[in-house]
Amino acid sequence: MRRRLLEESVVLFFSIHYLIVSTLTLPFIREQFGIRFVGALLVAIPLTLVSTLVVLRYGRRREEGAPSGNGSSSKITFFLVLFLFSLVLLLSKILWKTALTFDEPHHLDITRIVAEFNVSEIRERVLNLPNPPLPYLIMASVLRPFGLSVFFGRVASSVISSIIPVIVYYWARRMGGSFLVALGTAIGYVLTPLYQNVMYLYTFDGISTLFFTLSLLYFLEALRGKKPNSLMMSAVFWVLCALTKYPPALWLLVAYPTVTFFQIIRSRWRVTYFLPFCLVVAPAALLIVTFLPKMILVPLVAILRWSPPDYEHATVLAWDLALVLGWSPYLVNAFKLYEFLTNRESPSDLLVLTLISMAFLTPLVNPITRRVVQVIPIYHISTIEYARTHYRNWTTLLVWLNLFWWGILTI
Repeated sequence: MRRRLLEESVVLFFSIHYLIVSTLTLPFIREQFGIRFVGALLVAIPLTLVSTLVVLRYGRRREEGAPSGNGSSSKITFFLVLFLFSLVLLLSKILWKTALTFDEPHHLDITRIVAEFNVSEIRERVLNLPNPPLPYLIMASVLRPFGLSVFFGRVASSVISSIIPVIVYYWARRMGGSFLVALGTAIGYVLTPLYQNVMYLYTFDGISTLFFTLSLLYFLEALRGKKPNSLMMSAVFWVLCALTKYPPALWLLVAYPTVTFFQIIRSRWRVTYFLPFCLVVAPAALLIVTFLPKMILVPLVAILRWSPPDYEHATVLAWDLALVLGWSPYLVNAFKLYEFLTNRESPSDLLVLTLISMAFLTPLVNPITRRVVQVIPIYHISTIEYARTHYRNWTTLLVWLNLFWWGILTI
């Protein structure tokens, strides 16, 4: 009981502290009051402490056995409304942000070549791309009637990406969440900065996230043994994910055997402690490598043929991950990892934690924050699911706000 209270107190403190500090670091507030990030950290501490004590004293605890709610009277209508809400938000981004990213014109050139079905050029150009050819084939087929342009490519990406919040809602309901919890998880996902600023772009992140999420959802169904065809469907969507973008498919390729291996050995060997331990050590080790002296780093790079991000990139990445994704969700998943180490009962928890860790490992190798975009749906569901079953309602609400607060501030 004391450990649970201490855990919730820490999560609550950092949830409130992040909300205050991130608000104070907005450019117009920083310029008006001259508060820097470190100053905001210190200024927010007294208010954070008082707010934490108030919530711990008066916040309602989660009611055991509370009904999960009946949801919408018409699922199709509700799914359509959620889809349209996501689509309108992304389309508004297309109208407001007309500047192209570095990758979009390049992807459009390849799409045009595929649409013309010039075999020699397709082979020459596609072999030099970091992405497999499937998204170009999909976009060439979809865009042909409307015209091959970045604008219509963005519209198509927005339509595909708007399906994902519907899946997030469905998934959260299957995890036992009430109608409001599932709806809040889906809406929170739509309002995240990564969803708003990435999923409408002509970069295929929406397609890969859709395939990644469906493959993971079906695999979790297979772990529960509820549907005999789930494993086959998971494999199908994994192949589609692998034919769209390599890194997310690689995360799944590592996570699926890891969970299967865990299922076999968890009741026999203490090596099961080693698997989650690696999830924490691997990202930390790569981050530390970034700051190693050159005399140590140069031979390491020569052997591994890998160049770590420089100090400047590492600093920007750390700033982005902290402000974009909040603070308390990291703690929630760390406590979830601790509970898994203690109980070792849920292979689905190991699967989720493995995927989250591998996703956050990827930007350390290639310092672009949007590299984690495919894992954000399960990151949200995992965070909210643990918070709602372990903490007070107000604590869960504040953790939920941490997930998308920066998206609200910068919308």
